[in-house]
Amino acid sequence: MDAIISTAKRKNIHVIEDCAETFCGSKKIGHPESDIALFSFGVIKYYTAFGGAIAKVKDEKLYQKMCDLYSKYPMQSQFVYFKKLFKYCCAYVLLDCPSVIHPLMVLTRKFNIDHKKYVIKMLRGFPDHLIEKIRHQPSTALLKTVFYRLSNFDRNDFRTCSLKGEYVKERLPESVTLVGSQAEINNYWLFPILVDNADTFVNLLHAMGIDAYRGATQVNIIEPEKWNPYLDYFAPLVNYYPHEARYLMDHVVYLPINKSVPFSVLDQICRGVEEAEKLTKKSVNVRIQSKL
Repeated sequence: MDAIISTAKRKNIHVIEDCAETFCGSKKIGHPESDIALFSFGVIKYYTAFGGAIAKVKDEKLYQKMCDLYSKYPMQSQFVYFKKLFKYCCAYVLLDCPSVIHPLMVLTRKFNIDHKKYVIKMLRGFPDHLIEKIRHQPSTALLKTVFYRLSNFDRNDFRTCSLKGEYVKERLPESVTLVGSQAEINNYWLFPILVDNADTFVNLLHAMGIDAYRGATQVNIIEPEKWNPYLDYFAPLVNYYPHEARYLMDHVVYLPINKSVPFSVLDQICRGVEEAEKLTKKSVNVRIQSKL
C-alpha cells in the first residue's frame, strides 16, 4: 500500500482500503495512512459473523459525519438476521454433510443442474436491492456475534488455514499461476488459480470428483465503449485497457481448499490439478506473470 498511499497524497486523493479478505486479528488493521479501512464479515469470509462490517476512519471530522449519517439508518430487525442464520444452516447441511451432498451431486449431474448457481445465490448476503438493504444499522444479535467472533479470534486457526493454502501452493504445477501469491497477507479464504483452458480444466476436475468452480460472478471490469470518430480525443486511453483484469476473469478457476479439508484430500486435489493441466496443455503459453 505504500506506493498507492504516496501517489494518492501527491494527487490529493483519498484512499479507501478494502481489507475484507485480509482479516487476521487485531494486529493487522489496514495501512495507518489509509483514510478508511474496511472489514466485512459476510458468510463466505474467513472469520464470518454471518454479516456485518467495520470501518476504521482516520480523520475525526469525517468519522463524526459518518456517525451522524449512520445514526439515521433504520435498524436491522432480529428476524432478518435469524432468517439469514437459518438459510446458512441449511446451506451448511447441504454442502458439508457427505451423506446429504453426495446423493444431491449425483442427482444434479444426472439432470444437468448447475448446483453452484443456486448455492451462490443462497450465500449472497444481499441478493437484491443491495444499496437499500445495506443502509441499515446492525441488529443487537449481529453486533453480539461480531463482538464474540473478534473477541475469540484464534490465531492457530488462522495458521491452519495458511498452512493448508501454502501446502497446495508448493505442490501446484509451474504452469499454473496462483492469484495473490505475492500478497503480504494471504489467509487463503479463496484459492483462485489461472489456467489456459479454464472451462475444459474445470470439466476435467469435475470428472475426477473435484468440485472446482469456474465463474467470477461478483467480479467485473469497466471496458471501453465501441470506438467511433467522436471518441478520437480519448484515443490515448486505449493503452490503459485492463488487459490483466480481463485475462484473470477469463482464466480463473477456484479450487475447493480451506482449513477443513484433510491433507489426504488436498493431495488428491493437487494430483487432479497436475493431471488436468497436462491434458489441457497447449504449445503456446500466454499466461501473464506481472502483478500476480
